[in-house]
Amino acid sequence: MERVDFKRIDASWSVYRRERKDGSIDLAGLFVDDFLLISISTSPTACADIVDELKRFYEIRFFGPIQTFFGINIKQDDFSIGLSMPLYIATCLDRFDLINLSKKSFPMQTDLDRHGEEQDSLDANDSTTYRSMVGALLFIANTCRPDVAFASNFLARSMANPTVSSFGAAKRVWRYLAGSKDRGLLYRCRKTCEGESLSHATAYFDSDWAADLERRRST
Repeated sequence: MERVDFKRIDASWSVYRRERKDGSIDLAGLFVDDFLLISISTSPTACADIVDELKRFYEIRFFGPIQTFFGINIKQDDFSIGLSMPLYIATCLDRFDLINLSKKSFPMQTDLDRHGEEQDSLDANDSTTYRSMVGALLFIANTCRPDVAFASNFLARSMANPTVSSFGAAKRVWRYLAGSKDRGLLYRCRKTCEGESLSHATAYFDSDWAADLERRRST
């Protein structure tokens, strides 16, 4: 990548950045022998031009606009980019044998933090399954499903010693995802074709006073 003036960024050694003379920016994310190109440019052939530059040094196949990457479905149009993970979620449901369970309309119950109560621990096999479940949930939450972020992080607290209760809670999150596989994130440009301004973000939160019984923090 450095042969065509890309520089590795400090935050991640698998991501390279290049700034053009006109001020536009090119980004390249590498994984083994695959890479993803992003160009913040007005030229519709910007990514193809980068590939042509690299072909002078390497044998490269260019597949055009990205559609899937690491289990992420990517849909693009002139004004938006949508990210979702229906195939990855379906694969995990099959892997954890949860396909035939009923679906849930919300990911987590509110009475799971049973501080001070003695709970049964899982055996070695179920503990391994639990850790795999939560690891996959964290990946999904951090990629394009913030609606399961709190539940995933809550369940991650029990990684060292998962219980029967936490195992059931993890299954519930997957049952919620089973009924909402196609949901994801939609990134839109500052203005749509109708001229509506989208330059601001709106966030909502619902906090409890010291609801975390172990650390007495608001959640």
